[in-house]
Formats: sequence, structure tokens, C-alpha cells
Amino acid sequence: MALLKRKAEKTTTIAIRVPESVKQQLDAVKQLADSKGLDLSGSLTDAVIKWIRQAQEEIAAYKPGTGANGAPESFTNGGLK
Repeated sequence: MALLKRKAEKTTTIAIRVPESVKQQLDAVKQLADSKGLDLSGSLTDAVIKWIRQAQEEIAAYKPGTGANGAPESFTNGGLK
């Protein structure tokens, strides 16, 4: 058992724009999670952290002149532009 614990990192709030229907779904899920005693905020924070790491990896691997999937930009949805 560890005797020392790391200090919790200071948190801040971010705001993102989403469609109204997504906000309504999120509110419904939050209400359900709260009623079951579950921590939705912690789960969302973990998901954002994973998304950031994946985005950083994809950006680092990005080669100009290729699309998001690595195909030449002249190809879109399997066809030529």
C-alpha cells in the first residue's frame, strides 16, 4: 500500500459546441448515471484524454498531400476528385 498519494491535478472547464440533440442525450445519460451513483464526469474526462492522445498521434503521423486515411488527396470515397 502506498503511503503517499499524488496531488490531484487542478481542473478547469472547457466548452464545446454540439448539436442540441447530443446535449439532450448527454443530459439524459448524466441524469441516469447520477441516479445509479456513477461518475459520468470521470468517464468523460478519460474519454477526452484518450481522444487527445489519439489526435496527437494522428497529427504527428500526418503527411501533407495525403487524406485522413493516408490515401492521396486525389481520391475521395474510393474515387477520383
